[in-house]
Amino acid sequence: MSKKKKKNGGHAKKEIIESNVKKEAMKKEDSLKTEMKKREEEIKVNAVSKEEVKSEEEIVGQTTLSELDEKTENQKTIKNLVSAVILLSGIAVGSFFVDIVQFMSGDGFSKRALDNSEVLVAGDRTWVAFNEPAIDVKVLTVSEEEMKNCKNCDTKEVLLWLRDYIPTMVVNNVDAESEEGKAMIEAYEIKSLPAFFFSEEIEQTKFFQGEGRVVFAEKNDSFMLNAAGLGIPVGKYLQTPEVGETDAILGNKEAKVKVVVFSDFQCPYCGEHFKNAKEAVKGFSEEEVALVYKDLPLNFHLQGKNAAMAARCSQDQEKFWEMGELLYSSQKDWQDTEGIAQFKKYARELKLDTFKFNKCMDDRSAEALVDEDLAQAKEIGVTGTPATFVGTQFASGVVTALEIKAMIQNELDGDIDEMDADILEDVSSEMEEETEEEVKVQ
Repeated sequence: MSKKKKKNGGHAKKEIIESNVKKEAMKKEDSLKTEMKKREEEIKVNAVSKEEVKSEEEIVGQTTLSELDEKTENQKTIKNLVSAVILLSGIAVGSFFVDIVQFMSGDGFSKRALDNSEVLVAGDRTWVAFNEPAIDVKVLTVSEEEMKNCKNCDTKEVLLWLRDYIPTMVVNNVDAESEEGKAMIEAYEIKSLPAFFFSEEIEQTKFFQGEGRVVFAEKNDSFMLNAAGLGIPVGKYLQTPEVGETDAILGNKEAKVKVVVFSDFQCPYCGEHFKNAKEAVKGFSEEEVALVYKDLPLNFHLQGKNAAMAARCSQDQEKFWEMGELLYSSQKDWQDTEGIAQFKKYARELKLDTFKFNKCMDDRSAEALVDEDLAQAKEIGVTGTPATFVGTQFASGVVTALEIKAMIQNELDGDIDEMDADILEDVSSEMEEETEEEVKVQ
């Protein structure tokens, strides 16, 4: 919520409280007046009775002690009632004086000013009125300390962008490691951070009632924002991809660290990443590291799925990685073609059993395997390629072999919060050398 909204909300709340106080004061004042009148009547009646008693007592020439006590008590009661009436009347009227003083001194705004103004200025601050409710927003992310090593876990820029469409947000961060955070992860089945939860008042906003409805999913009395659908980058995955029996694995599937790459054979950047990933795992034993390839052909790559099927059909003949290299290296030759003829040609070049390969492609038997990877990517929120998981770490886009090595070593060392300083230094030095060589070549 903007500071303006908080200010307006505070004045609105103040007006309601003052109104209730005034009403309550008037009720009590009427009640006290009735009580006073009643007491006066009782005093008059008692006075008559006392006159009669007095006449009798005058005969004996005495005034009773009880009469004096009762008279004194009645006088005290009347004084107390009068004081209460004055006090309550002051409370009822006093709020008006407070409002006037605030208005005259510039420390506040009258209700009329708030009702009739679209923009209010006080000092160096400006408040703008909105005809929409306050929206409570909970942002589930990592702690401030962990955020130092997780750039995309910081949601400041995202929230700044969202305020252009939902200006009345009141945002509270929730640490994923806190009790509340853990409960939210379980209740909403959260797979990645950050995650955004909006209160039900979001339904009353123009954004939701317009084009914004499609980016929210209602669950447990809250509305979850589809962060992936809006292109909001993932900061941290809470669930890593499962490695199954049918996955293409380079190395030992029981290796301590698995480098899982979601890729698209028609993606123009994925070929370089594919080469980098293979290069990175060579520096480790098969017991330490395994490379796992998962298909994520994007919808706008028309031959992406056919290419993925070609690699899968080659996997049956233990030629997945060879077909993968060929598909990436010859991408320009097949990406604008139609059908599967070009892929059958590659099977002959790799000396595969063409009868088995062609049947696999014609029957689209490998399509189910590709669809499984697509479903898994959707489940954990991976939407772009290449995307790389190294144990519990994640990297989006093309990553160099040196960077992947550093991530692997980091995982093997059991330190997922900070990169090993020596490795990072080596990575930095080697990258600088590569850059210098490229400059010389140019």
